[in-house]
Amino acid sequence: MQLSDNITQVKNLGPARAKAFAQAGVFSVLDLINFIPKDHEDRSIITPILELQADQRATIKAKVANEAKSSGFRGVIATSVALEDESGRIDAIYFNQPYMKNSIKKGETYYFSGKIIAKMGKLQMQSPDITKISDDPLHVGRIIPIYPAKLGIS
Repeated sequence: MQLSDNITQVKNLGPARAKAFAQAGVFSVLDLINFIPKDHEDRSIITPILELQADQRATIKAKVANEAKSSGFRGVIATSVALEDESGRIDAIYFNQPYMKNSIKKGETYYFSGKIIAKMGKLQMQSPDITKISDDPLHVGRIIPIYPAKLGIS
């Protein structure tokens, strides 16, 4: 592969991602090498639920303890689900993402990565990214780049 090659020559980088990168001015392999993410997130450490603290970002490996529930208030739909590991339990909450109710299955184990917040004296994981254990954990167990959301690159 040459530095001047089109980024579509890169493994797992198809036309849809190439289009998103093109919006950021990335067309060649060299452009891709020089495209710096705005931040990084360390997902290499799997934290037990008992050790989570408010105002931190964390990755947990947890089993879904109950069916996801959705409720609405003032036009906002909140979907919540209880997660548990050997050390404890925490709720994950998603706002205006009602499809999550059908995406997260009771009894299944997933990796959840997101911000921990304190709400009414309890910790919650707010809109965590989710990776099923059986999937290729591309965004788990490593440091991942964070690109501007408007580019649609993850």
